[in-house]
Amino acid sequence: MRKRTFISIIIISVLFLSCSQKVNDYYSGFVVDEFGKPIADVLIEENTESNPLKTYTNKSGFFKLNRIEGIICNLRLMKNGYKSDTISTFKIRYESTGTDGDTEYLSLLTSDTTKIILQKQSNDFYNAKDLLAKDLLVSEIKDIKEIPYIQNCNDEIFWNLVKQGKKNIPDLINKLTDKTVLKEVYVPMFGGEYTVADASLVILNEKIKGIPIFELIGQKVSEECGYCAYWYYVREKTENRIHLQNNLKKWYEENENKLVWVESNSSLTGDCFSPAKGHYEIKK
Repeated sequence: MRKRTFISIIIISVLFLSCSQKVNDYYSGFVVDEFGKPIADVLIEENTESNPLKTYTNKSGFFKLNRIEGIICNLRLMKNGYKSDTISTFKIRYESTGTDGDTEYLSLLTSDTTKIILQKQSNDFYNAKDLLAKDLLVSEIKDIKEIPYIQNCNDEIFWNLVKQGKKNIPDLINKLTDKTVLKEVYVPMFGGEYTVADASLVILNEKIKGIPIFELIGQKVSEECGYCAYWYYVREKTENRIHLQNNLKKWYEENENKLVWVESNSSLTGDCFSPAKGHYEIKK
């Protein structure tokens, strides 16, 4: 799901700057909890996999992170015991025609007093970091409330299943034909309504980088709408989901022993920090 038309980094030189906005050469703000209490030692880093700049909040919850001239990134916030979050530092105003307009820079780039609320992690989820005694079954997928989408990386069931590594992959593949609708999930502009089958594939894509989905279904990425070719294919008829399921099962059996664990803070399917802190890749 990560290959979407979302932006987490921009280069100022190719965008129209708003003449009325003064943009700092650093990001700054305060990190507090739900009660307004400062949180010290929160990791603040740029939301990019390529050598992100980083810093930590001080005892007052304040941070100041210098940025590279001409480049602006969204920011990731991380601390044990709290829900990780990704904060936008800019947004693009869209014209009525659907084309990109001016860029609006948000308060992390224009003020030193912005407050960011970081929520405490629920005990059930935080204690589930060691999932050996708390693994959920894939039958729980029907109760997922959020699919990673831009900054949604907090669903406890989703990440519990991701963190189980290889051991539940065969069960996830078996769910690729389950058309039970996830009642509380709707992803605008990327599939809309999701089924257990759709969510199972997202979990697999979060576990394993580079699953050749379009090759497995014999389709090409659409030049007009990108990943929509996948949605059209699997929703056309049940036989197409079975075709994907069989081919993915074969692909996994051929590549299982080639998969190696790669540590990473970035989610493969959402624009946010990964609670799994890594994924599998095929060893080259």
